[in-house]
Amino acid sequence: MAALTEPMGDAQLHGKQDGNPQKASPTLSLADAVKQLRGTRSELATKIDSIVIYLNLQQIDLRNVAKRVTTTEGNVGELQQEVAMLKQAVITLQKLSEQLEERVKDSQGCSRSNNLPFVGFPEKAAGRSIKAFLKEWLMSVQMSSPLKGLIGLWPLCRDRELGQVQ
Repeated sequence: MAALTEPMGDAQLHGKQDGNPQKASPTLSLADAVKQLRGTRSELATKIDSIVIYLNLQQIDLRNVAKRVTTTEGNVGELQQEVAMLKQAVITLQKLSEQLEERVKDSQGCSRSNNLPFVGFPEKAAGRSIKAFLKEWLMSVQMSSPLKGLIGLWPLCRDRELGQVQ
């Protein structure tokens, strides 16, 4: 029974004690062996209890991680839907932007073809209103001309339509 509590030395293994060869005799009584087993049993129970406590803590941590993973998965799903909607919005806005760009190009082209060139006026001669300035200037030219009522812009418009004036 000595083997249960402490390792046996070479002398005990070979039946030698104090250098005399003889049979190995049990050194512990049955009561001592039971006492040692109970002590070992209580030590094992204490160690098992600490392992159980550790495993319970790990289980709680695992549940918390599982909750966080579930929440994160839900958030990822929502974000994926939002990204899909935003991609659609971007595509729609790109198409709209292209359409507006075409309209701006067309408008610029139309506005240039409808403009009348006035050459020889100093910059900012019109002041705030180009319309009022031109009206006043055309009236003054018309009144000072020998042809008074016959001056018009028709030849200039006709030449522009034919592509002769650029």
